[in-house]
Amino acid sequence: AHAATPTAPCAWTALGEGLAVEVALRVLPSAGALEPLAELSVAVLLRLPGSDDAALVQRLASATRSISAPRGAVHSVRVVYDAEQRELQVFYGDSQTAAICTASVDIGEALSLDLGCAFIGLCLLPLDYRHHVVGAEAPPLAE
Repeated sequence: AHAATPTAPCAWTALGEGLAVEVALRVLPSAGALEPLAELSVAVLLRLPGSDDAALVQRLASATRSISAPRGAVHSVRVVYDAEQRELQVFYGDSQTAAICTASVDIGEALSLDLGCAFIGLCLLPLDYRHHVVGAEAPPLAE
């Protein structure tokens, strides 16, 4: 576990409020001729509205898996929100039917949605970036 805290907020937390799915894929050192393995970490983060600390986020759910990582492979991540169940699900791979990470969140309550909508975008962070996380973290899902 990395205990470093960020020195500056990242772009998405500077917006004032937001919901993020953070995906990190770290390829592990090669073990000879075997197919490379990677550590896939997924976290659902909520930027706490009203906080003066732009880097302050709450981790709603997280999971880490060891996966095969063939060289040159395309790694897809799918995010699905079920408004009736109030769940945000993250799937790794196009054909997966079981979510790697599920967060219970009512987007209408978590975000102000003043205009009745929200913006979606992509943001790249350095691999060593660490959010200032508050609150309890959900336990990782079993492999």
